[in-house]
Amino acid sequence: MTRRSNPLLDRTLPIPFDRIEPAHVGPAVEETLAWARRRIDEVAQGASADGGGASAGAGGADVLAQLDAVSDEVARTWAPVSHLANVDATPELREAHAAALPEIVR
Repeated sequence: MTRRSNPLLDRTLPIPFDRIEPAHVGPAVEETLAWARRRIDEVAQGASADGGGASAGAGGADVLAQLDAVSDEVARTWAPVSHLANVDATPELREAHAAALPEIVR
């Protein structure tokens, strides 16, 4: 499944709720969390937000802004899943949500 074919990885608005299927949840969460882990490692090592190398002496506000951006990206993938699980859940979607939730929480 590619970023283009998975509506949970599509960052255009409005969110394409009508295209989200339970099979999209696991791959989207996996890809997003892998990216988030890499970004957190980069921030911890002092890399700039654009990935262009270390930003010497980055202040606390800059680090927090970069971590907020990571959190926002994870939320952008997870929020539609959570919303659908609360308002229009099929057994398959509930199962996909439950399977991915421990990784999101971790």
